[in-house]
Amino acid sequence: MKSIFFLLVIFIVTMVKTSAQSAGDYRSIASGNWNDPTKWEKYNGSSWVSATSYPGQNTGTGAVTISNEMEIVITVSIPNAIASLDISADTNQLLLPGRVTISAQNPVSLNITGSLRIHGELTIANQTGAKMHTLSVGGNFEVGIKIFDPSDYCVPYSFIPATFQAINQDDKLRVVFNAADGWIDSGPSGIEFQDVTFNGAAFTVITPMFIKGNANFINGIVRPLSPPLSRNADCQLSYSYNGSIFFYDGATASDASNASFVDGPVTKGGDDTFTFPIGNGNVYAPLSISAPTSRVYL
Repeated sequence: MKSIFFLLVIFIVTMVKTSAQSAGDYRSIASGNWNDPTKWEKYNGSSWVSATSYPGQNTGTGAVTISNEMEIVITVSIPNAIASLDISADTNQLLLPGRVTISAQNPVSLNITGSLRIHGELTIANQTGAKMHTLSVGGNFEVGIKIFDPSDYCVPYSFIPATFQAINQDDKLRVVFNAADGWIDSGPSGIEFQDVTFNGAAFTVITPMFIKGNANFINGIVRPLSPPLSRNADCQLSYSYNGSIFFYDGATASDASNASFVDGPVTKGGDDTFTFPIGNGNVYAPLSISAPTSRVYL
């Protein structure tokens, strides 16, 4: 009976997450360009209707959902922020996942004031000329789907991976984290980023975070979550992953201060000089190393 109860709870939570709509929400109805209103439906408060504008064309856009088996392509900057973005995937893996592709000759930007959930794919198409696109996220950053134990809905026991691509040859994606209190989460293999900027209040890194370019620390303390197993207060999520931050060879960290640094494990690979952007509590305590004579991992 207890297992049935937990299964019911999980089912209800899933339905609330995927089925609750508010006026101003959008969902894709066909593949095509993001800025083509015919590829979208909009919720008017009581039902879904054909959209006359695209998400972010005007202010007040709510949650945006990319449906399974559809690819939405961003070719120009989205002029106004959207509340959240869900890129869907079928948990039974019978349908192709939803996909967002950034494919533009010039740098483009997308501003999400809330959370980004990549259950499908977010990729970059390499176009002529080097460029840096920008994705701003004001809530949680989630890649992949956790499947929860039916006997304890607090504990994820399986993981369905998703795709997040931050670099395709010389086309790159910068992620700006603006959250007041957000987390960065994927499966045990972690997430690979190009450039990131921390400019919020507080960030929890739940699973490994790999930096290939630069990590810019403006505001907000970054706290990697490390084993042993820990839970949040209302027992909705449990994690035993290692949330360390790893800088690849040639990657850099900039502007760390008492206002923004990493309060937790930081690892560096390669043979270049590096200043670890670390501290404890509210005190920034950087550690600098000179270039080693051979490649090391610290």
